Amino acid sequence: MGSGLAWLVVGAGFVASMWSMRMLLDANPDRFIPYFGNPERLPRWSLALRAIGAGLVVYGVGTLAADIGMWSVAIVLLATLPPVVWMHRHNRRLEQDQRHETSG
Repeated sequence: MGSGLAWLVVGAGFVASMWSMRMLLDANPDRFIPYFGNPERLPRWSLALRAIGAGLVVYGVGTLAADIGMWSVAIVLLATLPPVVWMHRHNRRLEQDQRHETSG
């Protein structure tokens, strides 16, 4: 596989991961999303999208590893970090809303 196609696969994996997180957040707008495990409401296909996204990122980066060396680890982190940050911001917002309700 050429490096251009490998980057496309990594990008597709990133998009699948973000789409999965969007589904989770839309289904749980007023509930905390656990960092490890599944939330109370688990939308259909979101878990499959998450697995497909991770698989595509790892496959694409594995293909690129010969060309970019240890930077492949950074690409895996950069591709998986945004959904985790998005989830953290969601949970943080809920914490602040709860704090505001109890204090006011």
